[in-house]
Amino acid sequence: MPGYLGLSRLTLAILRSHMKTSGDLLVIGAGGGNELISFAMEEWNITGIDSSPQMLELAEQRLSQIKPKSKIELLCDRFENFEKGKEFDAITSILVMHFLPDDGTKSNFLKKVFHHLREGATYIHVDVCRLPNASMDTIAEIAINYLITTGLVHNRDEAVKFLTNGSSGAYFSETTRMEEMFREAGFIQIQQFFQGLYYCGWMMKRGPLK
Repeated sequence: MPGYLGLSRLTLAILRSHMKTSGDLLVIGAGGGNELISFAMEEWNITGIDSSPQMLELAEQRLSQIKPKSKIELLCDRFENFEKGKEFDAITSILVMHFLPDDGTKSNFLKKVFHHLREGATYIHVDVCRLPNASMDTIAEIAINYLITTGLVHNRDEAVKFLTNGSSGAYFSETTRMEEMFREAGFIQIQQFFQGLYYCGWMMKRGPLK
């Protein structure tokens, strides 16, 4: 993902700007532990949820190699089934929702995020998306060369296979459609803070109940 390190630092900076010490943070799609490792040195109460036991096991292994200041609870389940008897000060969802179709499933996901946030709390959302007025063929060509340039693959055939596998089962929405769904779910102060090829990141606030 182009700019992933910068995205991680930006996400942490946003959370630091909007969360108090000992605040409650929910990390959707926590498996692998990338976000958890980034957030673990803050004095937050972190709940991480992921549907893959293998990825959560990896996250636990990585966390065991550091001494987190955060209190971290990991749950193996789909977010759709998640129920917690409290509201969170912030929620992150990084590269999760593109696996859901835009048949009401994406909208329901966002409404559930809204439900689990305190009013005025921060939501950080990163997703793959279609850019209005942009040629996806051109962007795909850049992505191929990016993979080769960074050494993630050795040649064009490997790059095409990598991108094909990565986009399998993904449902791309245009950025304008994404922001429409955010507003429909009740979010306010929606701002895009990141873009790397077809990866886009937004920060927003939970508005009042309608």
